[in-house]
Amino acid sequence: MGALSPAITSVVAVLVLKERPAKHFYLALPLSMLGLILLVGGKYQLSSLSIAGMSASFIIAASILEAFVFVFSKKFKAAMSSAQYLAIAQLATALLMWTLQLIYFHQTPEVKNLTVRGTLAAIFVSVVACVLCYAILYWLLNHIDGHRLALFDGFHTLSATLFGYILFKETLGPVMLLGGALILLGLVLGNFPKRKMEEVLE
Repeated sequence: MGALSPAITSVVAVLVLKERPAKHFYLALPLSMLGLILLVGGKYQLSSLSIAGMSASFIIAASILEAFVFVFSKKFKAAMSSAQYLAIAQLATALLMWTLQLIYFHQTPEVKNLTVRGTLAAIFVSVVACVLCYAILYWLLNHIDGHRLALFDGFHTLSATLFGYILFKETLGPVMLLGGALILLGLVLGNFPKRKMEEVLE
């Protein structure tokens, strides 16, 4: 579900920023989405339809909000530095998560009882997976259009699948391999220079 972000962000970038993708991008995006469906279809396990539906709704809503933050951040680049942007984005997210855990999940005892390994994992997620990744994303907006950059989110799905296979011995079947290949193909095709693609087509 998290890998729906490339499609949502691409659409928002085109509609809000008025970006004009090359014609081959409209082939690249469906390829990425088809790859996602195959990747998930080869692995999914459903324990509860109601929980799955609620989780899917929250993930899609989060992806839409993230897409709007992503595309509008391009307009704020001239007004604030990378450090300011990242501080606002990360602190806003942290405030929301802490509010949820205090009011709804009541996880304060678990936070207090974090082990050293758990604390290090939290620091890694905070610094590497959030701040560092968003810093690179924000910088890349100087050089790549939003709709093309969004396709790189597909790496998130691929790396999660690969690490699951390497670290946890999860199944990696032929359907999943085909899905991963299509995601990569969509990424390459979507970021292929327009002139070179025209030459290839000719």
